[in-house]
Amino acid sequence: METSFEPGRSFANELDFQEQLDRWFGERANLRFHRTLRCRPLDRLAEELTLMRPLPERMPDVDRRLVTRIAPDPYVRVGSNDYSLDPRLVGRRVELRISQRELLAACLDPRTPASSAPPGCADEWSLLRRAAEGRCQR
Repeated sequence: METSFEPGRSFANELDFQEQLDRWFGERANLRFHRTLRCRPLDRLAEELTLMRPLPERMPDVDRRLVTRIAPDPYVRVGSNDYSLDPRLVGRRVELRISQRELLAACLDPRTPASSAPPGCADEWSLLRRAAEGRCQR
């Protein structure tokens, strides 16, 4: 794949990359005979599909969760990205729920009354903004 698919191509975003990759697999890579497999990958996939079990109706929760207290600088670092929080959350405990597509935060501080709670508190999950880009992560 490193030598056949990517060189000479440009991608608008990760979805465009995935669409082009899927098209390349469907039109080219899975149709040709591979010496190491001694068959076409398309034929091997057909065999494997007959042996696979169906996915469960309800997918398991695989999100990472962590609880942290928000420092005076209201940013949270996840991986190598910084995400900004509402400054009114400074000093409060926040639960972060991290999935592949989004990062959500909920205030856990019981001393915050629901009526005066800042966004992200009182059982409300809020999307965090990536500090570097200044836009919502989805």
